[in-house]
Amino acid sequence: MSKWRQKKDTLISHLPIFYHEAVYERPEFENDWNNHKTFLATLDNDVSEVISEFLNFMTEVFIKEVDRDNKFGYIFSSLFSNFFLTKADPLVHCVYYQSVASEYVASNIACLPKTLDEFFECVEIKECLCTHHNGSKQWLSRRIAEAVSINPIAIGEIEWELHITEDEYKVLKDKYDFM
Repeated sequence: MSKWRQKKDTLISHLPIFYHEAVYERPEFENDWNNHKTFLATLDNDVSEVISEFLNFMTEVFIKEVDRDNKFGYIFSSLFSNFFLTKADPLVHCVYYQSVASEYVASNIACLPKTLDEFFECVEIKECLCTHHNGSKQWLSRRIAEAVSINPIAIGEIEWELHITEDEYKVLKDKYDFM
C-alpha cells in the first residue's frame, strides 16, 4: 500500500467508473452521479438511454469478478483504460473504479507511470497482508514492512524496515500464497 500526494499547482483529469447500481450509491461517487443525471436530463431520451446502457456496460466490465488464473477477464477493462489514458481527446490521467476484490469497499486507480511522475510524489509505502476473516466481509490486515526512506529520483532505491521476522514472512507467504 502506498500513499501519494498530488504535486502543487497540478490539475488531474479523471474518469470515474460508477454507472452501475452496485457502485453509484457509494458516497465518493455522489457528486459525479448527480452531475451525470443532470447531464442525461439535457439529452434526447433515446440518446440518454444509449449512453446509459453503454456506461452501464463499461462499469460492468470493470466490476466483474475475474478468475485469478485467467486474466483474459480483464480484456475489456484494459481496452477501455488504454483508450482513455492514451487515445482519448482530451486525455484522461486516471481511471477510478471500485475494487471487486474488496466488495466495493476500496477503490482502484489506473494511470500511466508518467502520470505518477508528473503529478504525484510518493510519501509512504507499507507492505501489508490483507485477508478476509473466516470468509466474512471483515478484513484483517497485518503490516509486514514499511519504507523508511524513499528516493524518488533513484528508481528502486527504497530502504525497508521489516515488522516481522523472516521466518514469520515465509510462513505467511506459504499460507496465503503471495509473491
